[in-house]
Amino acid sequence: MQGYALWLFVGGVFALHFLPLLLNGRHAYVRIHDNLEGEWAWLMLLVKFGKALAFSPQAFLPQILGGQPRTVMPTGLSVNVLLIWLFGGLNGYKASYLLARLLAFWGMYRLLRAYFLPEDSHAFLRAGVALCFSLVPFYLQFGVAVQPFLLHSLLNLLRRKDTWTDWVCLLLIPFYSSIVWMGTSAVIVAGFLWLSWSAWKRRLRYKPMLGVGLLALSYAVVNLPLLQLYLDRAFVSHRKSYDALAMFDINLYASLLEAVFLCTISHYHVGIVVALPLLIAASTVLFKALSRADSGVSRYRALQLALCLFIIAVFSLMYGLYPYIAAPLDDFFPLLSQLRLNRMIIFLPLLFFLAFALTLSLMKQRGFSPSAVATLLGCQLVMGFFANDEWLHNMRRLVGVPVKPGYADFWAKGLFQRIAAHIGKPQHTYRVASLGIHPVVAQYNGFYSLDGLLPLYSLAHKQRFRPIIADEIAKDPRLLAYFDEWGNRCYLFSAELGLSDQNYLIGKDQRVVLKDFRFNAEAFRQAGGQYVLSAVVIENAEQIGLRLLTLFEPQPGEASWWKVYLYEVP
Repeated sequence: MQGYALWLFVGGVFALHFLPLLLNGRHAYVRIHDNLEGEWAWLMLLVKFGKALAFSPQAFLPQILGGQPRTVMPTGLSVNVLLIWLFGGLNGYKASYLLARLLAFWGMYRLLRAYFLPEDSHAFLRAGVALCFSLVPFYLQFGVAVQPFLLHSLLNLLRRKDTWTDWVCLLLIPFYSSIVWMGTSAVIVAGFLWLSWSAWKRRLRYKPMLGVGLLALSYAVVNLPLLQLYLDRAFVSHRKSYDALAMFDINLYASLLEAVFLCTISHYHVGIVVALPLLIAASTVLFKALSRADSGVSRYRALQLALCLFIIAVFSLMYGLYPYIAAPLDDFFPLLSQLRLNRMIIFLPLLFFLAFALTLSLMKQRGFSPSAVATLLGCQLVMGFFANDEWLHNMRRLVGVPVKPGYADFWAKGLFQRIAAHIGKPQHTYRVASLGIHPVVAQYNGFYSLDGLLPLYSLAHKQRFRPIIADEIAKDPRLLAYFDEWGNRCYLFSAELGLSDQNYLIGKDQRVVLKDFRFNAEAFRQAGGQYVLSAVVIENAEQIGLRLLTLFEPQPGEASWWKVYLYEVP
């Protein structure tokens, strides 16, 4: 496959991947877990509230978790915020989805051409592997898509091949990536790469050091609100009561099993990659390549492949064994457990597909038939589609069998407007909480909520909210630990519902009844709460101080995943 035929194939794969999201229109499925309920929704709320570029330490968000400083939310200096501002939440997401995939493909292709598969005869392999990488279902905000650009620029600096574009690349990467998920790890890995290279060459090279410094400085400037928060001594974060180690299962067998899982499947947050076939092929080819005297190119590629597999193993073990690393040092370096440096697994998809590219090249050089190479590549492409939950759910919607809410159904604007109209008071004059519904839905629809999901919020609010749910979470040790030791989700939990994500997506076609819901109405009232928006029937409502006002169900033609029982604290 050469020339225009190759790029026609690439375009066809992109179209097949993107069209289900596009064709479903406003009912398209957008990943909900930590995305539409969290990361992407936070950016939408910042734009909606006009606080995306509010850099003043006094900027405040009264709508979220009883009122929080703007600095607890992500930076507004991001490509995604710009896209939301230009196109809206859904179309901005679609634009970012397409942009991220194009950048992932282009970045990986040029990285492979420059440093791993430079031969003209490998154009098909470069394009195929870059396509596979672009199909990884990574979170758009985290930065996986721009990692090939980062590595390419760092290698150019180390090899003295840098141009002005590499400096611009290092400057811009923080605008399309997360400092929490990628930034800290990227700076550490880049610094380690520079030091290792300097030790190997036995001389310090200052340009790469300046490049690492520029990357770190750019992350700091882009994430100024977060830095302001840490410098604000008056703000006490809920993370002061955060015991990250309590959330880990400190069990050697479980830790090693998790490391193996990461090596073969990667991680949901960094992008699922069905890597076991890839690793089997890589290990087989590597063993054969290193066990005989091959040509210089083949041996060099075998060493590159061995290094990729070694780093994959190290990062996976570091993640799995992190409790054993952080626990003994927690008294001396408590930031080890809170910063979660094991998030270096964010680089696993990049490493997997670099290893895959080298494996295919070695197979080709060792005389494997073109059909064998193409079959392995084709299988990985197909698995890339079926490992992508957004593509699968959008295909289900296209054929009429949706199992999760689409974008318009999730936000249910019409339904929540009717709820607000029924209450009949300005929304800033009362507070609500949600049960069986992600609190961000109410926030997006203008309600001021006591509950919500944030990685940082005030400890005072957590302490004020806890009495509301204290008796309920005491019924289940998992809920108790989930809130007390972590607490990023400050929700109305229910022991009868449990912790499953599905229990915050209770749809209009379900009838779920809570028989013994423990709720402290007086604590709720003292925190400013007046209404509970519930997707479930609370059978003992009167005994716990709640009064059912009415049930809101979607009207004909109205987009809504929910039906809402409106309860009041009299």
